[in-house]
Amino acid sequence: MESFLPTRNLLKYSCRCAIGVAGIVLITGSTIEPSLPVVFFRTATTFLLFLASCLANIFFLLCWEKKGRVVEPEFNPRRFLSGYLATFIVLVLLHQTNLSLIEKGVLPASFYDRHEFYPDESWLYWVHMLVVTFVVFILVYYFHNFILLLFAKSRTEQEISKLKMANFESANQLLRQQIQPHFLFNALNVLKSLIRKYPETAEAYLIRLSDFLRASLNVSKVDTATVREELKLCEDYMEMQKIRFGDSLHYHVTLEENDRHMDDYLPFFSLQSLLENAIKHNQLTPAAPLRIEVSRLGDWIEVKNNLQPKNFVEGSTGNGLFSLKERYRILSGDEVGIRMTEDEFSVRIKILNHKIAMSNQKSAVGRTADS
Repeated sequence: MESFLPTRNLLKYSCRCAIGVAGIVLITGSTIEPSLPVVFFRTATTFLLFLASCLANIFFLLCWEKKGRVVEPEFNPRRFLSGYLATFIVLVLLHQTNLSLIEKGVLPASFYDRHEFYPDESWLYWVHMLVVTFVVFILVYYFHNFILLLFAKSRTEQEISKLKMANFESANQLLRQQIQPHFLFNALNVLKSLIRKYPETAEAYLIRLSDFLRASLNVSKVDTATVREELKLCEDYMEMQKIRFGDSLHYHVTLEENDRHMDDYLPFFSLQSLLENAIKHNQLTPAAPLRIEVSRLGDWIEVKNNLQPKNFVEGSTGNGLFSLKERYRILSGDEVGIRMTEDEFSVRIKILNHKIAMSNQKSAVGRTADS
């Protein structure tokens, strides 16, 4: 049976806790007690008491889990009483050992302050031992519960992270499925028409199509691409669309080649999908051409176009922007900015930094290696 207890962490921090408490006793005792042997023995006794109490509680935690019971970072009376009893026995044994050492002269009679008032047969002795045990074990018990709480929180965060990555991968695959088959279908239809009427233009179109597919295959194994790679995809895509629509389509990129964000990242196919949406949902004529501009505004990339919507959009699912929003929500938590006026439509997407993108790419490579 796999253990869900952080046993190694419990042992590690229990030792640190016992050493820390013993250190406090050593420092405070050295300022009060003139006899160094007494101080050292008290320090050692305190260390052993706390360590034994921690080990006893860990033992009962493992037994509890072995029986198939869920160990939660909450107060459990039965688990508390079991550990309390074990700590009480350890304390009595240590106390009796020290009394024996006093009788043999190994320890001075002043080792216990006023120990003569707590003989073994006195009820005050047992009250004293019960109270000391309670103080010691309640510290140990809630200290361990705190470790269990942190561990449970860490496990929950890991599970949430795995779910986010699975959700992101699903959204990413959905977006790719929406883009590539539809794009290839249209591209081949256009190529077919061009071959019949304009063979030379068809050849130029085919070269652009080849470059576009090659570039998309190079970056499709990961979930993000650099701004430079995304713009290259857009350039090939828009050149094909210009061959198709001629003067009805104008495309302009304001980012310079040496822009400082060129090697930062965007979700794969994010810009191309925005360009395709603009062409799909707007009318294009030589008299009223569609003008698309890609620019950088701070840490954002903006794709805007003049608004001249079609009355009917064939084959539109309306999920393109929704999928892009989901990808950003899962990947970085950023929103996709959408603004529409009477004559203009624009979408802003956040440029991702190196850390976020590379983390996502490593997870993608890991998934590829596993498969």
